[in-house]
Amino acid sequence: MRAIRRAVPDADVTAWEINAQVARASGATHMDFLLANEALRFDRVAMNPPFADGADVVHVTRAFGMLAPGGKLVAIMSAGVEFRSDKKTVAFRELVAANGGTIERLPEDSFRESGTSVRTVIAEITKR
Repeated sequence: MRAIRRAVPDADVTAWEINAQVARASGATHMDFLLANEALRFDRVAMNPPFADGADVVHVTRAFGMLAPGGKLVAIMSAGVEFRSDKKTVAFRELVAANGGTIERLPEDSFRESGTSVRTVIAEITKR
């Protein structure tokens, strides 16, 4: 949040964070993103959703629905999105493909400094 606000000081930035302490420190709204108003529209979305139990797919799919036409979404996701075969993950990969998006593997241990060694990808999708 701070980096985005420094890089683009005139940008209207909206952020949600479920962890109260992190929300206070970053200036985000302390709230579950899945409870945000679906009618909101954004030109750009950058996100690092929770990964547990496929929550990343649920969050990113919902955020994609909040993009304005031509809007771009970039999300850090669990590498499981590349191979899981459950209905929501398969549908997500189809959504990415239908919009000319990409899912790119990140190097192993990309987030070691933050205390995790989970394998990750970066998904980029522009809403057609």
